[in-house]
Order: sequence, then C-alpha cells, then structure tokens
Amino acid sequence: MMVCEWKTFSTDSETYTLETFEEAVGDEFEAMYFKENEEVPAYIWTINYVVIVKRYSKVLNDILFEKIPRNPVVNNKYTNLEESFIFSLLCEKFHKFTPRENTSR
Repeated sequence: MMVCEWKTFSTDSETYTLETFEEAVGDEFEAMYFKENEEVPAYIWTINYVVIVKRYSKVLNDILFEKIPRNPVVNNKYTNLEESFIFSLLCEKFHKFTPRENTSR
C-alpha cells in the first residue's frame, strides 16, 4: 500500500517519527510503501533517495536504511521534473480513492 503521508513505525530498538527518520536519512520524506500485513515500510521515498528498509536480524525486529539516489545525473534536463510530476499524480490519485487522516505536517 502506497502512503503519501508519514506513518510512525517501530522496531524493537526505536520508534521512527517523521523527524527521527528525516534526521537519520538526511533528506525530506515524500511517500512510503507497505507490503501487505506489514507494520514497517518496505520502501520510503525522499526528495533525493529511494530508501530500502532492510531487516538485519532474524531474532530481533531491527532495520537499516539503504539509500539509493533517485535522480542520477542524465543529459535530459526534464527527467527530474517529469518524475516529480508523475509521482505527484500517483499520490493525488491514491488520495482520491482512500480516506485521508487529518494530519498536519
């Protein structure tokens, strides 16, 4: 499930709020993806990265973040604009079909 608003999640060692996540990654949140029946996201999009959330322990519920650059340098000057536009359309379409919580950022 794609979510365009932050949902706080926890592991055995830490609770990740919007502020703690952005501080840990050093970038601004945009969206997150949860696999079915999972409480911890599988992927988190920031302005500059796609963050893969990896579990690193089979015994404990602990995670690490792997940052993959979203916008590698390319010759097409419109690539970043097009990607941002498509992403905003997806979030807008998603919100039309799902109830939104009244949260302020």
